[in-house]
Amino acid sequence: MRIYRRNHTREAFAAHRSAALKIAAAVFGGLWLLHFALVDSLPSFAATLVVEPSADGVQRATIMMESYSYVPDHLVLQVGSPVELILENKSWLVPHNFILQDADAGLRLEADIAGGDRATLRFTPTRSGTGTFFCDKKLLFFKSHRHRGMEGQIDIQ
Repeated sequence: MRIYRRNHTREAFAAHRSAALKIAAAVFGGLWLLHFALVDSLPSFAATLVVEPSADGVQRATIMMESYSYVPDHLVLQVGSPVELILENKSWLVPHNFILQDADAGLRLEADIAGGDRATLRFTPTRSGTGTFFCDKKLLFFKSHRHRGMEGQIDIQ
């Protein structure tokens, strides 16, 4: 009776490892693309927030930055009262920004918020008007966050 022993060489082990890494990369890449396809199709659940001045006269609102959306995505503010916007990035890895450039209302606000961070914007609206805020971040050749729906509106009355 003859017993054959398998020859486990370094080359054979390296070939098996290389194949396993290629399979893992293909699975991860497929899941990553599926994630972007599904996130694009999700509806936004953001709402309008009418911001009332607090006892100290400051209008305070918190805007949460999530995957391609702001919550709330529509703010109604009053002219002449100071505003404090707290921006919270709920994404731990993805940076977002907040850009509001409205010449009619006399506003120009910009803030970059890293993943998991928060920032506070303070301003006092001096004129009534409507402005659009958005995130212009993007990854490589993919659509920008704004083109994926990450924008909102501020009405100053």
